[in-house]
Amino acid sequence: LFVSVYMLLDKESICKAVSRIASLVLKERTIRAISGYLQRSGAVVYRYFVTQFADCVIVSVAATIALFIMRAPSPVLLGFVFGMFNIIPYFGPIIGGVIGGLIVLISSPEYTLIFIIIVLLIQQLDGNVIGPKILGDSTGLPALWVMFAILVGGGIFGIIGMFIGVPAFAVIYKKKRSGR
Repeated sequence: LFVSVYMLLDKESICKAVSRIASLVLKERTIRAISGYLQRSGAVVYRYFVTQFADCVIVSVAATIALFIMRAPSPVLLGFVFGMFNIIPYFGPIIGGVIGGLIVLISSPEYTLIFIIIVLLIQQLDGNVIGPKILGDSTGLPALWVMFAILVGGGIFGIIGMFIGVPAFAVIYKKKRSGR
């Protein structure tokens, strides 16, 4: 994590050094092809993570509104916790729901069942409709392939695979669709 921060801070000089080394080893046409591929890949990954963040905000706001309507204790805090854990595919909403459920259980036990129902409804709506739709729109993948990419990525590489499955699959999908 710390090395990546330093690399981002010094990205221009790293890019220049890699470019100089590549020009010694590769042909100009190959360098242009690799550079174009990396730029397209970077754009897909960027759109994916921006969309993931937007999805977390949508879920957080929806949970906050639902919890406010039911007069649950600390609706803003609970909505924020649930929404921010939503960035972790599949397991995040469960973790956020359990943490939020424990908070509700401790502070106002009479609202626990209602909280669980709201969390399940929002999670199902987000996981099966909203998430795949907006991720598909931002990455160029159909919603079915978004879900497939998360499942395959998670099956092969675990939680990290769930994060990188969609952008990796989107890059491969675009490569195959463009015929290059």
